[in-house]
Amino acid sequence: MKLYFLFNLLLLFIACGDMANTIQNWGQRYRTERKIKIKEEDIQKWKTDLEISEKESREIFILIQKFANEKKLQGELSWKIGKALMDLNSYETASEYFLQSFEKQLVDSEKHLKIYESALVYYEKALKYYTPIPDLLFDAAICYGNASSALGWEEERFKTAVFLLERGMASKPDDIRFPYTLGILLGKTTNQYKDVERSIELLNLVIEKDKYNIPSYFAKGNILVENGELQEAFIVYEKITEVIKEMYQKGLLKGDYTKNRKYIKALENQKLLISCIEGRKECHIKMEPDS
Repeated sequence: MKLYFLFNLLLLFIACGDMANTIQNWGQRYRTERKIKIKEEDIQKWKTDLEISEKESREIFILIQKFANEKKLQGELSWKIGKALMDLNSYETASEYFLQSFEKQLVDSEKHLKIYESALVYYEKALKYYTPIPDLLFDAAICYGNASSALGWEEERFKTAVFLLERGMASKPDDIRFPYTLGILLGKTTNQYKDVERSIELLNLVIEKDKYNIPSYFAKGNILVENGELQEAFIVYEKITEVIKEMYQKGLLKGDYTKNRKYIKALENQKLLISCIEGRKECHIKMEPDS
């Protein structure tokens, strides 16, 4: 019984070994058969197909590159055209001191809107086809903001302007143009997106980064006045006179600070605010910005 078991076990072991060899040999034979079936003409055909494929791939790549370059060029040209159209409406003034366009939005609003709307078409293309570098984001935001203002603070254009400015802040945190303009937009608008608290925060951020950024002080003071914060606005205009005086003392500006146009304007606004705080008849809340 014992011998019989060992004998069977030996046969089983030999059988398994033979099976393993058989599978291994079959695999070798199969691979040999595959090699035999691959004909020379097939190899040549594959080579040809591969060359054609590589050639087509290169051509497609060149076409894509050319297309991309053309779109980039279109974007650059669109940006330049849009900016040129904005220049017709004192774009440089608007970008430097955005308040001015808001204060005068009722003057020739149809003419201004026509310019903004025509410029928007080109900015839209520029944003679509050209890398949205900070300058493009800012220029487009100015255009959308002005167009919104000219339309009585139309919301879609306003939201686009805000989006572009926020994107600009994210891409270039040290560029004070973005928080400055966004602060004014949020503080001056009359639509549902008005946010005076954030507006003041943004303008304060600009002042923290650039202590001598006088337009930001004026913008802050103007927004505070429009929202009835007269005491706080008075402090801002008082600060303007102090900062301007300091700039002359440090040699940043030359001449007599008392003759500085912004200094004089800040003093005038202080006097006007005092009359309003005291309730005198000569008070009128609407204050002209320094421009």
